[in-house]
Amino acid sequence: MVANESLSTQFGLHAQDPLHLLQKLFKFLRDFELNPELKCGFASSSAMHFKNLVVNGRDIWKLIGNASNDKQNCKISEKIYSEDVIGHFEAQDDVNKKFTGWLLRCSRNIFDAFVNPDGEVGKRVEKFYCVLFFYRGWKRWLLRERMGRQRNMCSSNAFACLEILGQCLIGFIRYARENGIPIKPWDISSQKPEGVFRLSRANTPRFSNRSSMDIVDFS
Repeated sequence: MVANESLSTQFGLHAQDPLHLLQKLFKFLRDFELNPELKCGFASSSAMHFKNLVVNGRDIWKLIGNASNDKQNCKISEKIYSEDVIGHFEAQDDVNKKFTGWLLRCSRNIFDAFVNPDGEVGKRVEKFYCVLFFYRGWKRWLLRERMGRQRNMCSSNAFACLEILGQCLIGFIRYARENGIPIKPWDISSQKPEGVFRLSRANTPRFSNRSSMDIVDFS
């Protein structure tokens, strides 16, 4: 929530964590046992497209396994939807693999809109709403074809997160401009507090559940 200094006027924004949303969307790409294919029109994406895929010396399938085991480590996921991996799929002649590349591009756009500190405000809005409009159209197509969204696109929770973040991004930019404060949408994500938490846990003795720092030390 964001509020200005005046007690008579308050403006609240309720946002979903964009990194949490990225993990949800990525789950549908990697979980080929639950979702063998993600279908849209004549194309279908499968996690098997990542099998035996090596890009710039990185075993992408191994990275996917690491990301599955450590869901809080968003750095691993960033490597999977990096420009190198996306470019590999976009260069393929297979329309199905191109669609996999497009889904990775959607995740990259969400990352650039909210998490990446580099980028113009207009580009952030353009990238995120490109993803939002695509998912709206995808959902409508699935309903028309009487295909379940839960099995072929994303969960209802993930779709709601997309809609909430779209409204939040516009509201956050408007609030920042009207009050003359810097526009920093990356502060919405949980990565900064997660980084502090990991640092505190790194200084904790082995086999101990107690943190070496308390709330006073953090402040």
